[in-house]
Amino acid sequence: MIRRLSTRYPRSENSSSRDRTTIGMARAKTAKTSQPANTKNSKTIPSRTLPFLASTTAITSLLAASAFVSPHHAREALAADPQNGNKYDTVARGNSNDYSLSDNANGFDSLARVSDRREDRGLPNGAAPSRIFLTESELSRMGKIRLASNPVGGLALDNPPTLKTQLGDRFVDRTEGGNFVFYTVDPELQQYVDRLVDSAHANHTAIVAMNPRTGAVLAIAGKSNSISNIEYHAGFPAASLFKVVTAAAAVEQAGIQPSSEISFRGGTYTLNESNYLPNQRLDTRVMSVAEALGRSCNPVFGQLGIRYLNTPALSRYAKLFGFNKDLGFEVKMARSTAAIPSQDQFEFSRTAAGFGEVTMSPIHAAAFMSGVANGGLLPRPRVVEKVVSPDGAVLHRGQPEALHRIVTSSTAATIMDMMEYTTTVGTSKREFLAASNRPTMGGIRVAAKTGTLSGDNPKGLNNWFIAAAPIENPQLAIAVITVDAGYSSKASHLGRRVFEKFFDIAPERLVPPAPAPKRSVSRSKSAKTHLVKGKGGKTTRTIYAKKGGKSKVIVSKAPQKKRR
Repeated sequence: MIRRLSTRYPRSENSSSRDRTTIGMARAKTAKTSQPANTKNSKTIPSRTLPFLASTTAITSLLAASAFVSPHHAREALAADPQNGNKYDTVARGNSNDYSLSDNANGFDSLARVSDRREDRGLPNGAAPSRIFLTESELSRMGKIRLASNPVGGLALDNPPTLKTQLGDRFVDRTEGGNFVFYTVDPELQQYVDRLVDSAHANHTAIVAMNPRTGAVLAIAGKSNSISNIEYHAGFPAASLFKVVTAAAAVEQAGIQPSSEISFRGGTYTLNESNYLPNQRLDTRVMSVAEALGRSCNPVFGQLGIRYLNTPALSRYAKLFGFNKDLGFEVKMARSTAAIPSQDQFEFSRTAAGFGEVTMSPIHAAAFMSGVANGGLLPRPRVVEKVVSPDGAVLHRGQPEALHRIVTSSTAATIMDMMEYTTTVGTSKREFLAASNRPTMGGIRVAAKTGTLSGDNPKGLNNWFIAAAPIENPQLAIAVITVDAGYSSKASHLGRRVFEKFFDIAPERLVPPAPAPKRSVSRSKSAKTHLVKGKGGKTTRTIYAKKGGKSKVIVSKAPQKKRR
């Protein structure tokens, strides 16, 4: 079940502390203090909980277990590591080749061989059975996965999760050695996102939903006519999402405030060699930085870069936001890249506005948004919740972990407020306002950023939407990318629908696109209409009116056919 606004991870009192090195909610390691992972009344543990540190012993033992070394020996090896302790669930064994999952205080941690397949009897209506039984046929249909270690010392998967087999409230795959890999993905939200992606009218689509406090992936789906596993593809141009990096650098390095006004010239989206340099005489338009972020005003951000930043500063903030580095995600994917020009001032200005050689993946975009929403701490994105052996030994349990601090907590709060302009006056206003000018999300404030830019990998017009909500206590961060999408499949539209599903909000009627202005024609009393056949047999209706004794054509167009 999806946990709604009133019950999802409340903000810790110390969540804004600058020297905090961990984030989010970690599950207790003992059965006495643990709670089921997905219940409405689940308790939270303060964000000061120590993170999971993947030691060499733990990873080596886990890899050995994935090759199905005896669970007894795997348990002994893990117990020798003080990071893990020796708390494991124990279950009875039978002689059958079937397995069952026991729903105990730690969730579905215990697996046991059972003699036959049976169901719990006499349960009250709506009660869940205490055990889920799996036949060999069901086991054979599970996705197969291999475990390894990633470059930063954590757990790695050889392939993306299949997300096809569900046990209890989690998706699960099996290793070649017979261990079970449980994922952080929420099945209900995942199924909804799958349907959104399948119905999207776009050549390429990807959606990632993430818990911004823990980095846990809650839903991930994508489709493409040319790129496999597009959800992990890092070739999309970052476009105007990079304006968030520029804004953060300007706030911290130059003391820029949301209300700071920047003068410029030219159109809102025009940035070229004739208007990128400040000119006090010609710069007659003025816009605040917050409004410029919401409206994605290119000349304002081009001038922010020229006036207040330089190549080393922008490069440093790009790296802090996760570009040019490994994010430690369990699924192997290419790094997002950012090349900041150092010699060409015009190209530097374009990069600050989102036109540079900067690419990113949907996974990184969701973590990028989560870092701002999480008080300035960039979470390590993760999809593995735990790895469990057939006899119930928890070989690995994923824990929330911060990669590093990207901005101060006060800067993060400032950027979140600035990003709200996107949904109130900016590029996503139409999606987040109802026909009556009411917010479609009710009282939930949404911080967001859009980005639109043509790209070559894949080829087409890229349309981004990243967002987090609610601003005061972010519970969901999303990243949506579509390429060559129709209006109903634009990224901001799909993103709004994910929020509505997550927070259980009934869709509102949106503000329709503004109609094209009608051409007004004033006719005099002497005006006459003539039907004339032109070239090719086409008929036009021409209206003549006498003005000053001369006939003048007022309008000429094809007559409309009557509908039957």
